[in-house]
Amino acid sequence: MPSMTHRMRSLKMLNLQLCDRFDCERGMWPYVRPSYAIPEKMVRFKVSESYDGRDKFCHFHIEDYQFERLWERPESYIDILRRYAGLIAPDFSTYTDMPTPMQMWNVYRSRALTHYWQSQGLEVIPLIQFSDESSYDWAFEGLPKHSVLATSSVGVYRNKTCRRDFARGMEAACKVLEPTDLVWFGLEVDCDTNGARVHRYNNDNDERLRAAHKRKLEAL
Repeated sequence: MPSMTHRMRSLKMLNLQLCDRFDCERGMWPYVRPSYAIPEKMVRFKVSESYDGRDKFCHFHIEDYQFERLWERPESYIDILRRYAGLIAPDFSTYTDMPTPMQMWNVYRSRALTHYWQSQGLEVIPLIQFSDESSYDWAFEGLPKHSVLATSSVGVYRNKTCRRDFARGMEAACKVLEPTDLVWFGLEVDCDTNGARVHRYNNDNDERLRAAHKRKLEAL
């Protein structure tokens, strides 16, 4: 029988203290509540003790390593996340060349953190995640229907095949989940949203990089 210390270490590593099987619907995905919030502004996640983002929603449409710490030490960031008006569920990657269990693990982590944050009284908009058609059977399960849902087209609009696959995935998700509104981060991709109202937000990462490049040129 494993020692209590070993068990506590395992619980911490898997974050079972935040979400376990009994917090999941049918033992599969962590339960996440619907959201009806529409952000006025969105800003990428950053750690700053002095940052005041109470008029903005925090998004995680950035490289995974920049917010992996939230999974590793979730309790440590609650007070920081409370500084925002609300949150978009974390966008752990589901690349098409990832093995399916890895894709499912990243979706699970996003849902588990969403479940935990909501239990702490934070406003969190659930996120639509998928890879290709092979993920449709499981990727949309557990997300609330007739709710505001979030999505991101970052990284897909430079490639025709990626845009096509993204459009197909969004159409499949909207058919199943029938969202009332889509909080859409990134450039528009033509697809049938099944009547959902689309609220699009510019990629502030691109804006930040353009501003930095402009400052660099002005300094020359």
